[in-house]
Amino acid sequence: MVTLKTTTFYLYYLSSLGASVNYTYQHSENEVEEIGTTGRFFKPLPQPYTPKHSANVTLFWERDGIQLRLANRYNDTQLVNDGGADGATWQDATNRLDFSSSYQVTKNIAITFQGLNLTDDTRRVFFTTNGATDATDGNNQTVVLEEGNVLEDSSITTSRTAAEFKTGRQFRVGIRGTF
Repeated sequence: MVTLKTTTFYLYYLSSLGASVNYTYQHSENEVEEIGTTGRFFKPLPQPYTPKHSANVTLFWERDGIQLRLANRYNDTQLVNDGGADGATWQDATNRLDFSSSYQVTKNIAITFQGLNLTDDTRRVFFTTNGATDATDGNNQTVVLEEGNVLEDSSITTSRTAAEFKTGRQFRVGIRGTF
């Protein structure tokens, strides 16, 4: 009989547990463009801000005025700007974990807590060349440097950092009132 009460106890609290899961696969390409009038063409790049893989997972628990949420958001490497003849900028893959909670103190007052970017994710943007020229060829011929699509070719260098953003972990405490 103790086991039944324990099971009932756990089922009572587990009945408030939920999850939301989303995965998206996207494949996109720009139209092929000629490099000036050279008869050479840029390799097609994806549409900006369309990562090939993205996913969201949220776990939540709600009962007796208490709400807890843990959310993870993942975005694969994605094109930021195709940049035309100079090159393209890309954003590295990001993985961010957030936590939020609230406690309903009274009918009109709630206390909230948020922990944002718990993974301390850094957003880095890097540059790849696209149609740049290099006249230092041993045969004194112009060489067109085109690295192409980093999503399709893992040998392309991603080491040219153009910008880096680090917001750090953020924690917020609040009181919410309803009137």
